[in-house]
Amino acid sequence: MKLWAQSDPEEQIQKSFQYIADVSACYETDDCIFIVFQSIPASYGMIDKKSGMKYYVSSKDVAGIPAMGVCAIAEQSFVSYFNPADKKAEKVLHAISDTKKVEKLRALPEDANPVLLLFKFKNRE
Repeated sequence: MKLWAQSDPEEQIQKSFQYIADVSACYETDDCIFIVFQSIPASYGMIDKKSGMKYYVSSKDVAGIPAMGVCAIAEQSFVSYFNPADKKAEKVLHAISDTKKVEKLRALPEDANPVLLLFKFKNRE
């Protein structure tokens, strides 16, 4: 993730990528605002409401965001999903710390229904 400079975030986004077509979604919890930008490549912005820190990440660099991105909010968690047969699912499984849950998810058959994810972002700095 790239930390936005203390100056205007919009200016920093434009410096990072040539074009942003639109803001396609905005999700807010008590701790965080998560913005989905329609850009080339797709990208995400995040504002930590407690610290005021602002982050911007390209979809090329997403390690902590599930393959399907954020699609909703449930109380204080972000909501996403993944298909167990999708090769990108392994990226999601690496982010889950409960090894028993990971084993169960890996054991799902290819034709299983999508798995619903509830998650939160953590500041790693």
